[in-house]
Parts: sequence; C-alpha cells; structure tokens
Amino acid sequence: MSLFDPVLNAHPLPSWLEFRLQATLSAPHFPTQLSQTSAINDPHSTGASLYALALAHALLCAQLREANAPHGKACGVCASCALLKAGNHPDLMYLVPEALQAGFVPEKDKKPSKTIKAEQLRALENNFVLSSQRGGRKVVIIYPAQTLGAVPANALLKTLEEPPINTFFILVSEQWSQVMPTLRSRCVVQTLTAPSHTDKIVWLESQQIAHPKRWLELADGRVDHAVAMSRDPLWMPLLKLMPYLLQGAQTDAIGLANDMSKAELKRVIEALSLWMTDLLAVGQGAAARFFGAQTPSMAQLVTRMDMMRTALFAAQLAQLAKLSEHPLSARTQCEALLLEYQSLFDAPHTH
Repeated sequence: MSLFDPVLNAHPLPSWLEFRLQATLSAPHFPTQLSQTSAINDPHSTGASLYALALAHALLCAQLREANAPHGKACGVCASCALLKAGNHPDLMYLVPEALQAGFVPEKDKKPSKTIKAEQLRALENNFVLSSQRGGRKVVIIYPAQTLGAVPANALLKTLEEPPINTFFILVSEQWSQVMPTLRSRCVVQTLTAPSHTDKIVWLESQQIAHPKRWLELADGRVDHAVAMSRDPLWMPLLKLMPYLLQGAQTDAIGLANDMSKAELKRVIEALSLWMTDLLAVGQGAAARFFGAQTPSMAQLVTRMDMMRTALFAAQLAQLAKLSEHPLSARTQCEALLLEYQSLFDAPHTH
C-alpha cells in the first residue's frame, strides 16, 4: 500500500490497522510520550504506510492539538486535516525513493531511483529545524526505511540522536532487519501483526476489488500487492494467457510471446516466476501456491518435464527479474523465455 495512492487513502483504515491505531492514540499521555523517533515494522506487508499516515494525521490535527481532546483519530474537518486530505500539508514531509513519488518524471534516459538519496535528505534538513508553518508539530515519514543508503542514513542518524523540538520521525519498513543497525537502535518500534485471511478478503471487497481471493492468492497473501495487481490494467490480460502454458511442448511460444509482451517484460517475468514456482511445488507433491486452480493440470504437466532443467529455468527468471527494466525488446525477450519453457518438455522427466 503506497502513501501516494489517493484511492486507498480516501478509504477507512483496514480493521486490523484501525485497532492498532486506536490503541496507540488512547495510550496515556499521547502524544507527549510518543517517541520522536518511531518505527513501524510490517513484516507481513499489512499496510504500514497507511498506518504511518494515519498516525501523522493525528499528530498534525489542529483539534486534537488545540483542545487537548479525548484520544482519538484526526478530526477530519479542521484546516490541518483539510490540507492533509489534499496531500499538501506543509508540516508533513516524506523521504521516499523517486520511484514511489506520484508524478515523478526522471531526467531523460534516467530511471527513477529506488533508494533514498543523500540529496533528498539535504533538501529537507533545513525544514527540520524551522518552526511549524501551522503552529504545531512536524512529521517526517521515511519509507521504505531500508532504502536509505549509508550516506543519507548516517546523516539522518545525527538528526535522530537529537531530534528538533515538536518534530516526529516515523520510519516505515517491511524489512526492518535490513535497516541500518544504528538507525534501528534510535527508534521505538511497533511491529504490526498479520490479519486473518478473512479480514484481508473483507477489506479487499470494501475496496471494490473483484475476485479478491484470486488476487490475494497471486499476491501470496500480501494485501498491498493484491491491490496494486488488481488495479494494474495489464495484469488481468496477462493472467488470462497463463493457462496456455499448460500445453507444454505444444505451447505456441512465438504467438504467446507476442500477446504476453503487451503486458511489459517486468510483469511477464514475474508471472512466469510464479508459474514456475508452482510447477516445482507440484512436482514435489504440494499444491500450487499462486495458481491453485491449476494444481490438477499442473500435476499432469510435470510428469512430462525435466525438473532439474525446470529448476534452472526458474533460477534464470529470478536473475532476469533484476534486469527486467533494461531497455530490451520485450517481445524478443518473451520469445526467448517461452521457447526455453517449451524446451523443458523435450527431455524425459527426471525424478
């Protein structure tokens, strides 16, 4: 779930996040006892960025601040809340990679960075020490925290050791163990727990997502990925093509590559990786994990496959995923991959 998805941010928090938020806001002496250097660890990808944003709203809400009101969520009607809803509150700052910034346009022939750069931190540092423009608190959300490189992380560390008055830093990560140890040691960490499968389905349905169980399966239970995949117009046409892979050696590699390449190479590689993972699992007697409905058909398919070569091909896909944004011809790459897939059925089955 992205901080920059206005559709998600316009909806109520998922029930599991709402419960956690209320527990935080109702704690004695909130927010005076809230650490100025907080972290949200979300190992199950349950929506940490949404939780961080809701916490920021509560910290910046004018009614909660001025009236010292009973603990609760941001009021949603004050001037600060209006600015937060519009996405332009001057006292809410973000440190996020360029690739996650809505509307970011990279320079010609350059790709958006997937890491938080030192120059991004420098651009915000002056704002850390300035007075709040709304006369209250300031909040800096850092997401995903593990994308902070060594240089910006060390620079940030100095600020976290002595944070400016009334300035709150919230580090968010689904991979907390990959955040620099020195940063981890400066934060009070909240770890989000995984919601039940039923809770995930109910919330996905509330987002008007058709076939939520199907998307959740493909996303390996991660609701953020399920939402992103369901709203990506290129995923559904690609998924409709996947059953053609059940033809094995008779797969029309060239024709299928032509159709699949319309979904862009990155998605094709991801879909093929999920497919191969399931084939390997079925070959070991387990059920398919991402394409569960295809388990019976896959069970027949693997009897005609060389499983050692299948494992090597799956490893090859994992390597290609790292290069999937390279400016190569998607159609040519898809053809090569599907011809390789087709060849897995030429050799006898290896147990």
